[in-house]
Amino acid sequence: GVGTGGGSATGLRGLSNADFDQYLNQLKKRVESVWKYPDNVNGVQRVAIRFALDRAGKLTLAEVLESSDARLNTSALEAMKRASPFPVIPESLKDLVNEPLIIRFEVAIRVRS
Repeated sequence: GVGTGGGSATGLRGLSNADFDQYLNQLKKRVESVWKYPDNVNGVQRVAIRFALDRAGKLTLAEVLESSDARLNTSALEAMKRASPFPVIPESLKDLVNEPLIIRFEVAIRVRS
């Protein structure tokens, strides 16, 4: 017989991707709103952070996986910490509680004159 596979970008089966994307976007906006970029970094930069949240949305883990400029790492982690607690994890995503997730930022930093 022919089987069909489930699965999603989160690696968790049975999870609606739309819910996940929406939640991740909320987190991103929140982090970006409190992120203070270092003075000496500009241009388009990328940072990927592995993180985990408890049921209440509190940050329990944050580490930089990769970044286009190491000088951004500390500020990215500080922004994650400042943005915590995040919105409560919705019921549909409760499997994500304490699961390491990856959030990717691409930020365009203008040169300050």
